[in-house]
Amino acid sequence: MQLKNKFTDLIETNDLRKRSRKRKYVNQRGYVIKLMRGYGFSYIEIGEMLGLNHATCIHAFNNANLWESINDRHFFNDTEHLRAAMNNFKVNRTMQDLYLDVKNAGGLKDLEHIQERIRRGEYQIKFYENEQILN
Repeated sequence: MQLKNKFTDLIETNDLRKRSRKRKYVNQRGYVIKLMRGYGFSYIEIGEMLGLNHATCIHAFNNANLWESINDRHFFNDTEHLRAAMNNFKVNRTMQDLYLDVKNAGGLKDLEHIQERIRRGEYQIKFYENEQILN
């Protein structure tokens, strides 16, 4: 698959053309812009693909660099499924991971990240009813 097509699919499946200032979308757009720049796309090309001005792409790129450099946990949580998609591997977590994630959640934002992971099917959750697995 051509790289540009792969990015187009990633943008469409994650609704990154959506005009939203929610941190989730801002982080994801910033990560995609940073990744695309690493593959040699110009800010103008990236802007056309995302429906943004090139200056907005520059700003998002700079913010993504900052968030990565300070190890911003919300940035990494919001973009981990994009990282997995670009590296062609699926993130798998166990029930124990779910327990620890909920236990260590620092607030509502962390719980929202866990909810997103559950929706994406990253936790290997098995439901038991009368000693039978309902998975």
